[in-house]
Amino acid sequence: MEKTKIMFLISGLHVGGAEMMLYRLTDALKDRYDIMIVSMLPGGPIADMMKQSGLQVQSLHMSSKKDVLALIGLIRLIRTFKPDILHSFMFHANVVGRIVGRMCGVSTVISSIRNTFFGSTPMTRRSRSKFRDALLRWTDRYSDATTIICHLAAQRMINERIVPPEKLHVIYNGIDASPFVCPDEEARSNVRRELGISSGQLMILSVGRLQEQKGHMYSIQAAALLMKAGFDFKWFVAGEGEMREELTAQIGANHLQDRFCLLGLRNDVHRLLWGSDLMVLASNWEGLPGVIIEAMAASTPVVCTDVGGSSELVVPDETGFLCPPQDPDSLFACIFQYASLSPQQQHLMGARGGERAVQLFNLESMVQRHEEIYDSYSKSSPESVEHNKDKVLEYR
Repeated sequence: MEKTKIMFLISGLHVGGAEMMLYRLTDALKDRYDIMIVSMLPGGPIADMMKQSGLQVQSLHMSSKKDVLALIGLIRLIRTFKPDILHSFMFHANVVGRIVGRMCGVSTVISSIRNTFFGSTPMTRRSRSKFRDALLRWTDRYSDATTIICHLAAQRMINERIVPPEKLHVIYNGIDASPFVCPDEEARSNVRRELGISSGQLMILSVGRLQEQKGHMYSIQAAALLMKAGFDFKWFVAGEGEMREELTAQIGANHLQDRFCLLGLRNDVHRLLWGSDLMVLASNWEGLPGVIIEAMAASTPVVCTDVGGSSELVVPDETGFLCPPQDPDSLFACIFQYASLSPQQQHLMGARGGERAVQLFNLESMVQRHEEIYDSYSKSSPESVEHNKDKVLEYR
């Protein structure tokens, strides 16, 4: 039987949580469906990973997300590939996919919302985010369904009337936990030795782009408090971005050059987790942070801000700690609370996180939920998806 054709449209394929989740999803689906992935912006590291995995990847080579003329390329790709389903990921791709997909006669258009707010910052949330809310609200008429990564984000879409409840499908991010499980104590020791971690020293890891969303400036302030309190620690950040110069200056101003290190982009986050005692994510806003799931899979306790779907991942005092965003004092207090636990309690906290990651945030469940939605719209299953307003916010 002819495979259902699915075109995935995403804003870009540089390093990021949504991009990585799309790679994991499409790599798992490639044998069952005929897949094409289209990046609006020029390709990046995730695009290279997809190609190496045998996935078909195209780029519209947009000079910016406002390069409207480049959308002619998308129209051509749709007319050539003739997808049965167009599934878009991230804000710009959702707006474009809905409109262009319908213009080209694609029978099923699905959107994927990956964040609670759309490109907003604490300073611009009322203006920029409300404009983007309005765009998604208006273009929702062209979408058959919307997948969304956590209950909190879904509830916001309903409250703001951006997406009606009957169109929403909550699907948690999922990962293969096996690469994140530290094989033995020697592997952990090797990582710590490479990074210059001395015996008994606390190794803290943060992972995320160097931009306002990830709140690294508050991590640096918390690190300064740790140093003032006499903690023996080293804090590493894996990620790159436009705030590197600003953050480097802040590190210097707080005399943290030997304590707080910007590692740049890393393709071995799993190894960094093997050596880490604690994962810290100080984000100002989030969707469902994949890096928290990865840390839990590595049995690394987590301290993170209570934004987006973080509270759906971390069980306070069991798998980690939650604190308010933009509050370095609270961030410091949570790290202090973790450090005050006995080694046995710290180990138990990590083990509980590992169990939770495997049970609730596994790759198989994520893939299965997408398959159910695709198959309900595919040529082999003419019935459209049956929506149930009472069940739409249940994790299925």
